[in-house]
Amino acid sequence: MHERPGQRRGNQRRTDCGKCLPAPDVHSGRFQVSAVPDPGIRAFVATCETRDALTSIQPRLTGIDRPGRALVLAALAMTGCPKRQQLVVPDTAEEALRLAHGYLEERRFKEAEEAFTFLIFNFPGSRAASDAQYWLAETYLVKKDYTQAQTEFDFYLKSFPNGSFQEEANYKLGLSYLKSAPSGSRDQSRTIKAREILEDFLMIYPESELVPDAQEALEEILRRMAGREFEVARLYYRAGEYRSALVYFEHITDELPTERWGENDLLRLGICYAETEQPEQARPVFERLVESAETPGVVQQARTRLAELD
Repeated sequence: MHERPGQRRGNQRRTDCGKCLPAPDVHSGRFQVSAVPDPGIRAFVATCETRDALTSIQPRLTGIDRPGRALVLAALAMTGCPKRQQLVVPDTAEEALRLAHGYLEERRFKEAEEAFTFLIFNFPGSRAASDAQYWLAETYLVKKDYTQAQTEFDFYLKSFPNGSFQEEANYKLGLSYLKSAPSGSRDQSRTIKAREILEDFLMIYPESELVPDAQEALEEILRRMAGREFEVARLYYRAGEYRSALVYFEHITDELPTERWGENDLLRLGICYAETEQPEQARPVFERLVESAETPGVVQQARTRLAELD
């Protein structure tokens, strides 16, 4: 299986606050988390919860030798973290998943991230661990950390090809790229990547309930990509370079049908046709604006231009 983003080989990812468990060794009166023999307890001790959790963690101490138990108890006794939260140690993968889901529903994103991560590392190979990877990605998407969401969705898709959420993860990977693309930027690499992913999604899952959402996202992508072309076309239009402007306007029509254009750009297209002696192309554009444009000024200009063609 692929290595998780941020995974440390042979150990858990640390999630403590950095203040409660700084200790290099036991002899100095400080506690070393890696000395705890049980990986599940080690992970939860590392979250720097408080000594109030002592009763919750007791059942997990069974089977640990006496020195190990002493280390765990010492850690909890010396933690004294100001969070003062109750530590909950799930006994099963399903219980851990329910706990993590609860955090996500309450929009407690930090706790959700830690809980899903705990499940992934402590119940490897389970269906719940596979699902937790998807929901970890979803956590980042909901909290608008789109770059990290991309990483986690991509990891899920590659690591769990038979996972329950392949369809949703494919769509949301594309959505994450779109959301992370800077608006108005000349660098459209993320927008292009989002388009590729969403187009693939529509081919792979043509019957998906997410198809309308994917299509709407693709329309947004097309508008963004056409935005730069419109800017150049308008510059040439204002300079009176109608043939050059027309090159860009016609290129845009290949990607974004004129039915989705704004009225002003459609008027400019018609004028470019008229000024380059292409009345047959200009006429339907002006007629359409006269019939359907909502801006009085645009309607008047289209009507005037239409009369000049006769």
